[in-house]
Amino acid sequence: MLSNEAVANWRLALDVLQVAATLLAFAAAWWVRKTSANRTAINGVHKEMRATGLKLSGRIEGVERRITVAEKEMEHLPNKHDMDDLDRRFDELNRQVAGLAEAHRGTNHLLTVIHQHLLNNGSKAG
Repeated sequence: MLSNEAVANWRLALDVLQVAATLLAFAAAWWVRKTSANRTAINGVHKEMRATGLKLSGRIEGVERRITVAEKEMEHLPNKHDMDDLDRRFDELNRQVAGLAEAHRGTNHLLTVIHQHLLNNGSKAG
């Protein structure tokens, strides 16, 4: 039979083994729970990212449509060359109008002289 000391040693070894097994089981349970919690959190983040991605995708499509419409509208707008051509035409038109105004001043002066002459001759005749 075993002596008391041997039994105490075996008992101590079994107690240490039991504590180690308990700690190992606790660590395994903690690890499983932590992994499960992380997986759940990661899945939640993925769902949020998908939802945000869908929202952004819709907004991007809307912006792309608006840009396409703006580009089509801009195709019909005058470019720099067209604007320079219009500027030259306006300058020419301004010169022509100035010439007409000058000619009109001369004609107006002539009519004023004729009018004065008729008024002066008409007062002498009467």
